[in-house]
Amino acid sequence: MKPGSANPEFELLLTIARSADRPDACRQLILEHQINWDYLFHLAEFHRMLPLLYLALKEIERAAVPEDFQHRLKAYNFDNTRMNIALLAEKLSLIQTFNQNAIQAVPFKGVILSKILYDDYSTRQAGDIDILVKPTDVLSAIDLLEQRGYSLAKSLTKDQQLALVQISSEKHHLLVNAHNQLAVEIHWGFTHTDIMSKKDLRLLWSWVEMKTVNALPVHFFRPEPLLLILCLHGYKHSWDHLFWLWEFSTIVQQVALDWDWIVRHVESFGGINVLIVSLLLAKRTLGTAIPPAINEELLTNPEAIYLLTRINLKPERFELQAKKDHPLLDVRTRFKVKRSLFRRVRQVLRFFFTPNYFDIRVVSLPPAFYFVYFIIRPLRLLSSNINRLFRGSNADNATSE
Repeated sequence: MKPGSANPEFELLLTIARSADRPDACRQLILEHQINWDYLFHLAEFHRMLPLLYLALKEIERAAVPEDFQHRLKAYNFDNTRMNIALLAEKLSLIQTFNQNAIQAVPFKGVILSKILYDDYSTRQAGDIDILVKPTDVLSAIDLLEQRGYSLAKSLTKDQQLALVQISSEKHHLLVNAHNQLAVEIHWGFTHTDIMSKKDLRLLWSWVEMKTVNALPVHFFRPEPLLLILCLHGYKHSWDHLFWLWEFSTIVQQVALDWDWIVRHVESFGGINVLIVSLLLAKRTLGTAIPPAINEELLTNPEAIYLLTRINLKPERFELQAKKDHPLLDVRTRFKVKRSLFRRVRQVLRFFFTPNYFDIRVVSLPPAFYFVYFIIRPLRLLSSNINRLFRGSNADNATSE
């Protein structure tokens, strides 16, 4: 049974994401099934597909879609377009502020991506603002944002903010503006260091070029590294939202890419399995053609096939089937990402000893004592797993009684 066939609302979203001839395919599916329109709206909202749903249903005769649902989608689209305009203006303003203060800032997701690649942001559901800066500029960027009314979503001291950048597995700070409710994520990386190291990230900065957006100069990644960044982001979040896969598939099919360059560089930092899984998932779900430069050996790599089996398409989400509350299973999945034994062992060690936000928030330490966080990390992991096992044992006892 193909994914989503037991769920006509989700199948409709898949049809929109797959089909070049959306109106006919969508019309047929609507006529053949009893659509729960309220559920469809919320499902599309979760998958960031509401703008694409609006564009697809707009091409269908009005009689096939309930009038109140048409009005609901139209009102949403108006608000979403207005929000995207505000997000684009704020993002460009922030980038200019950073540039004026000698901070090189690169937007890499969101409305500006659609504006640069397609000159159109009508397909994008409004979200937050994502900006990449160099690790040495993170605290300065936060200071500038605070001057504009933003504040950190998670309260941290300056020492903790710096520790998060310098030694943790975290890759962004989230700030929110209480006045306009806009959210900004200041990134200094894209995913955990077990997939992309600091050396790889420094190399990525060399692939930035200048673009013009609304008559303003903006640093932006070339399409090839941008595709790798979207792969890393999607994989990191288990491809939770269908729109992410649709956008990845759209770039693969519509943007002229140097695939030899992509394969060569993604293999250099050991992330080839992430790319292969993304391509195979797009093919399995949306019918995306695999580029000829991707040879059969890469596509049949056992580690990549294993990782693909861990991602299961569901109506509500794409999710890794490992129990996410069990760190050992998470390590087992991560172990398959890298192809060399050395990199796999290094991944496992990093998982157990590299602090994250929860480790660093335990106590604020000056930089001279950051090494203590590497002791806190395994102790906290051990404590949390003992508590989890104890709770599980109590639950089993309660069940047996």
